[in-house]
Amino acid sequence: MAKRTERSAELQEPRVRRDPHRAPAAPDPLETLARDWANDALAGAELYRTVAETATDAIVTIDENSTILFANRAAERTFGYAREALLGQPLTILMPGDHRDAIQRHLRTARRRVPWQAFEVPGLHKAGRLIPLEVSLGHFTQGGRHFFTSIMRDLTGRKRSERRLAVQHAATRILAESATLAEASPRILEAIAETLGWQVGAIWTIDRPRQVLRCVEVWHAPSAAVPEFEAISRRTTLGRGEGLPGRVLAAGEPAWICDVGDDPNFPRADTARREGLHGAFGFPIRLAGEVLGVVEFFSREIEQPDHELLQMTEAIGSQIGQFMERRRAEAAARDSYALLQAVIQGATDPVFVKDVEGRYLMINSAGAAALGRTVDDVIGKDDTQLLPPETAAALQADDRTVVTSENTQTFEDVITTAAGARTYLTTKGPYRDPAGNVVGVIGISRDITERSELLAREQAARAAAEAAERRAAFLAEGERLLASSLDFETTLSTLACLAVPELADWCSVDVLEADGSVRRIAVAHADPAKAEIARTLQVYPPDPAGRHPRTRVLRTGRAELIPEITEAGLAAAAGSPEQFEVMRQLGYRSCMIVPLVARGRSLGAMTFVTAESGRRYGPPDLSLAQELAARAALAVDNARLYREAQEALAQAERANRTKDEFLATVSHELRTPLAAVLLWTRLMARGSLDDAKKARALELIERNAKLQAQLVEDLLDVSRIISGKLRVEVRPMDLAAAVEAALDAIRPAADAKAIRIESSLDPAAAFVAGDPARLQ
Repeated sequence: MAKRTERSAELQEPRVRRDPHRAPAAPDPLETLARDWANDALAGAELYRTVAETATDAIVTIDENSTILFANRAAERTFGYAREALLGQPLTILMPGDHRDAIQRHLRTARRRVPWQAFEVPGLHKAGRLIPLEVSLGHFTQGGRHFFTSIMRDLTGRKRSERRLAVQHAATRILAESATLAEASPRILEAIAETLGWQVGAIWTIDRPRQVLRCVEVWHAPSAAVPEFEAISRRTTLGRGEGLPGRVLAAGEPAWICDVGDDPNFPRADTARREGLHGAFGFPIRLAGEVLGVVEFFSREIEQPDHELLQMTEAIGSQIGQFMERRRAEAAARDSYALLQAVIQGATDPVFVKDVEGRYLMINSAGAAALGRTVDDVIGKDDTQLLPPETAAALQADDRTVVTSENTQTFEDVITTAAGARTYLTTKGPYRDPAGNVVGVIGISRDITERSELLAREQAARAAAEAAERRAAFLAEGERLLASSLDFETTLSTLACLAVPELADWCSVDVLEADGSVRRIAVAHADPAKAEIARTLQVYPPDPAGRHPRTRVLRTGRAELIPEITEAGLAAAAGSPEQFEVMRQLGYRSCMIVPLVARGRSLGAMTFVTAESGRRYGPPDLSLAQELAARAALAVDNARLYREAQEALAQAERANRTKDEFLATVSHELRTPLAAVLLWTRLMARGSLDDAKKARALELIERNAKLQAQLVEDLLDVSRIISGKLRVEVRPMDLAAAVEAALDAIRPAADAKAIRIESSLDPAAAFVAGDPARLQ
């Protein structure tokens, strides 16, 4: 590898050297092509350069002598050379030595017939490592000379993925072919190491009593003998977290070491360094979250971490863990096989034992006969190899139920063989190893073919229960939607959408207005285009004869079920030719119309129709629709009651405001005569009035006292106060006298403040209709 690197370094200097003092000679092909490109003489040269520079694959142009004339940036990334170092070099610097002659011969013999067909060939990186390439060659001419363009795709990633896939397939095949871990271990190590290009591998298992790791198998490539490293690995024990295996055991996940010689936690580092081992990785052998062992591999090169490889190894570790567990279970099952055989030897019912993979470990003659086979034909096989797929799947599902629950259960299974179908009542229980772990299933069956009718009834009952559960869930969702809002129109629209497609292909909701008219408030259709067509039916022509079933439902409050709708039925229900055509476009197949009835009053109707689904309604569907409609009607009624209550509340608030206004007026009315009485009483108490004024004061006090009594009497009329009415006694009255009386009531207060009151009344003022007391 070092020699290849030196050779590549030497070739960085162009071989083409020219003496600047030499007399001009015949034009060099390289100079001619470069000059033509610079002058755009080559058709499409600029486009070619643009495409080549943006390509992710390496693109190289050579002449008929394999001299490199052009290389794009992707070629720099692929081969590690700068473009300037490639120009003028032979193409063979990008190829390993054992392929150079073949490529040269191919170009010489096919220079005029180079196809654009891809072929795979190894390339050579500047660092000396090989690169798997997919190469396509194209040919063009200029000035009588032949040129070739090569598109080279780096296949390293794809090859790596292929190798990893091959490792998984090889591990699966080896485990399937091996009887024990000791038999499988060297083959697995060899398959993984050789496929991935690693030189040494080892398997470590856990010594349970001492809780340490012991090396049980070491493999190395024929060209990478490591006797000292193998010996120290076999005699070393590693604790949790110690060395690479211990590190994997402690973490429970794969680990990578770029160079074990520099790793501080690698006890075998000195030995590995002496025998030329550097890169290493390890992964756990896992079963259901438990680490059973560790697999490690070593390389003579310093390797950088490959996370995709580590992810792949986790799957292989799980496969090995399952293999170990399966083989352990098989060994335990074989230990108890003799005892089991003695117990079931005389049984006339089928008795069998399976492992966790469903393979028959034991079966008696009666069981084999039930399968239509002999005992030897059955042992080691699973149900998929003995029975039709449907029957095998059912039996395996029963087995999984028992293994998962770890409980004994009874099943009824129909087993179909060449002799026909037979029904068996089978009791299956978990088959455990001495440690109590479930390693399979043990079962005893009895032929109960005569009970097939009972099985059919039970299946029908189960189907009915499932339908009831779906129905309950549907109604529960409907109730949730109905309770989500007091806007019944929005709620019913949502409910119509819920019914599609669970209960109908399309659904409509109609309500009765206060004037007896019908208004459609919601339409939902599985096909949005047809929903628009359905909305054209929301205008109802008069139907006094009740031809349309909806009219009858609204009148009678009874639901109608039409299992199958014929064209004649549509014509009879349609109110007009236009409506009939719309109904035909909607493709009616079956229909249910159920009323929305609450407190004995019809509120509207819900219509459920099937079309594209071809479903035909029956009594169970009608019952479900009626239950949904009953809940919808209750929601509509509650919404209307709520609205009426809100209106009543608003009316009460208005009445309360009226009452407050009335009381304010009455309080003013009560204070007016009382103020006059108080004023004249105080004046009389002071003795400042003469006899004439005293007589006048007594008259005013008496008059206002009577007025006060009248107002108090009015206040006792509670019903009129609450209704906002005040009793007024209207009669002919002298308006001038009422004004004078009002002035007399306030005159004492005015005199006390030295305010003079003057009145100017028209002597000709006539009598008017009014209440003198209220007016005063």
